[in-house]
Amino acid sequence: MSLLFLKHRWAFIQGMFLIMACPKAPDGPPPVQNPDETTESQMNAEALQLPLAEDNDASAAVFQTTLKATNDSHIFRMGIPTQVWAFNGHIPGPLIRFKAGTQLQINFTNALELPITLAISGHGLLSPANDCTLNENALIAPGHSCLLGAPDLGPGLYYYFAAPQAEALSERGLIGPILVDAPNPDPDLPQEETFLVFDDIRLDTTTQIATFEPENPLDQWEDRLNGRLGNVLLVNGKLNPDIVWPDGKSMLLHVWNISGAQLLRLSATAHTMHQVASARGPLAGTKSWSDISLIYVTEELIDAGIFESGTVFKHGDVGVPPSVMSDSNPNHGLTLAPGQRASLVWTPTEEKSLDTHLEWHDAKNGKYHAFLNGDGGVVYKAGYGDGWRPPRYLVNTDFVKNDDPMSWHPTASFEPSPAQGGLPKIHLKITEELSDAGLVSFFKLHELESPSTLEPGVYELWLDNHTHTEHYLQFNGATLEVQKVEDAQNTQHTIPAGNLGVVDTVLFDKAQDIGSRCRTIAQLTIHDAGVFSITSTVLSRDMSNTLSFETPASNGDAP
Repeated sequence: MSLLFLKHRWAFIQGMFLIMACPKAPDGPPPVQNPDETTESQMNAEALQLPLAEDNDASAAVFQTTLKATNDSHIFRMGIPTQVWAFNGHIPGPLIRFKAGTQLQINFTNALELPITLAISGHGLLSPANDCTLNENALIAPGHSCLLGAPDLGPGLYYYFAAPQAEALSERGLIGPILVDAPNPDPDLPQEETFLVFDDIRLDTTTQIATFEPENPLDQWEDRLNGRLGNVLLVNGKLNPDIVWPDGKSMLLHVWNISGAQLLRLSATAHTMHQVASARGPLAGTKSWSDISLIYVTEELIDAGIFESGTVFKHGDVGVPPSVMSDSNPNHGLTLAPGQRASLVWTPTEEKSLDTHLEWHDAKNGKYHAFLNGDGGVVYKAGYGDGWRPPRYLVNTDFVKNDDPMSWHPTASFEPSPAQGGLPKIHLKITEELSDAGLVSFFKLHELESPSTLEPGVYELWLDNHTHTEHYLQFNGATLEVQKVEDAQNTQHTIPAGNLGVVDTVLFDKAQDIGSRCRTIAQLTIHDAGVFSITSTVLSRDMSNTLSFETPASNGDAP
């Protein structure tokens, strides 16, 4: 007998008890709910809404808003306030929304005790738009204000954040979303929109933000190679919020992954999600991502050697083979690397599932782990425990009656744009650098081939990942269109959702075998050579010395 049948049967039995036990209701009109009364689900759904930044400029050509960075507190879990920094008192910061062709200006006040400034994803630091006072590092001193001007932003999803030391500042709360609308949006897309900002945070046992310099050297090693992974998954600054939604009504979801290092592998229970836009504008077609199924771990799987024994120091939930794990098929679920964004259409339907959720699923992305082996010795491995963690609910859906049965349906399928011939070539590779003890110490980005000077224009980019972990790189002053991903045997890999269309942040797949590589080929368009740079988003939104850049004495093809 299936679990589904048992649930329905119990509902039927409960209904029979209610019919037999409840007396007939008296005649008369049904009770009227007080409009001031709201259900818990409605309250949670309202709390999920992002505050909108206000436009303080009357002209249509300029969107000028105000942001103030302050000390604040925010409740993430257990009802205990966590000390944070926040823009205008909100975690994440207010949603800045305007139409393409409008000039964005931010009147920024720094009420913290350290000098900072603002930056926008894919564009770098903002420039002063007035004669404000900056310190010797071009930062805004504590207690000072400055009007900052942003470069022209085309249609798409972006995020703003405080800099420098952006990883620490962002986790403390100084980060927020931007949506730039197209001048003529697609009229066929659903008009109902939902904004979901995914993030994670690492809290200590007192529910305060954990130190960025852990004492345990094994934790330091993992953070250096994996980036700082949080232990609490958040949506719009909330833990497991609710959406109240009309049954069967299509919604347009705008999703940001603003975490520092957490891969977002998103799935909707028993539903398909249809991607319609990337970070930097609409797709030429639709890419559909089915939900991720679960695999129940049997003795046969364990005997097959898929799981290894050992106790992981920091990540205790992957030390023992799980009872259930997520299917690793890359064609299922929508994958967004740290810093990536996408828009998709989702039609939640109560009939398809008893419980409908947006879920986070673990992925086999080559994270590094330190753990004890059976002899009590310390072992370091890439990929140990990947995919073992069970899915976690990000958003719960509560349904209400839908008076409008019309729903959205996808049309043409998306296909990557074909490669252009005759473009100048940029060839890079990422390698592991080992310590004297033979452990991976850091990663290095090598330039193998490139033009003598980089100017605004279109290039063919090859990036070979020779490491056993995925890398997430952000390209400032440039955009990319990924055309294909292949291993050393020319086997084609699935292009993940965050890499589709025009993007500024790319997930580079890992090498499958020792001595091998995985190659990503993309069309790179440099818009501003003066700010063009490559940033490691897996480690920090600032350039980190963990990922260095090296130019060999002579250029040439990769070995």
